[in-house]
Amino acid sequence: MKKQVVLLLVAVCLLTSYVSAAESSDDGGFLGFITKFFSNIFDEIMGRISSLIGGEKPVVCNSPYMRYGSGCCLDADGSGICDRDERTTTTLLEATSTTEATTTTTKATTSTTITTTTTTTTTTTTTTTTLVIICDESADCGEQKELRVCNNGDVFMKRLSPTCKKPGTTESFCVTAESWVGGGMMSKPVPTEHCAYGCKDGECL
Repeated sequence: MKKQVVLLLVAVCLLTSYVSAAESSDDGGFLGFITKFFSNIFDEIMGRISSLIGGEKPVVCNSPYMRYGSGCCLDADGSGICDRDERTTTTLLEATSTTEATTTTTKATTSTTITTTTTTTTTTTTTTTTLVIICDESADCGEQKELRVCNNGDVFMKRLSPTCKKPGTTESFCVTAESWVGGGMMSKPVPTEHCAYGCKDGECL
């Protein structure tokens, strides 16, 4: 029993010296993995010494758990490092990567030169106005016509006389004057034909 304790103490001293030297070098990668591995062995030996001296049952960590201190921690990928420590390391790396990306963007913005060219186009519009004269004289408005119309049951003749107003100007226009054929200015018009049974569309019934 005593011989086992002495051997364990010697192993503890050697492992302690190695772990101390490795931690002082502050190296990562493979050396960090080896340091963690031997640190776990150290914790295992210390646990067994405690059980030999104090009579307590040693702590056993089954896969995927590993011995860590006086207890166990999860080591799902078998890296020899507790998963909670690996997640902490990953978060720090991501934060560093984000800082570098922000710095790169700032440099790119500083070195960019923008040139703006403005082109002015002048457009000239020409408007042509055509002057229209409707009539120069009354003959331009059409010929004089006489129509048979009904009035008071008899047939009368009505004369249509086109006339040009304001001739030869852009304000000229045509009008048609109507007058009865027969009779005087002051007298009533004289019927062209008397109808015994009335008149329709300029003809006696």
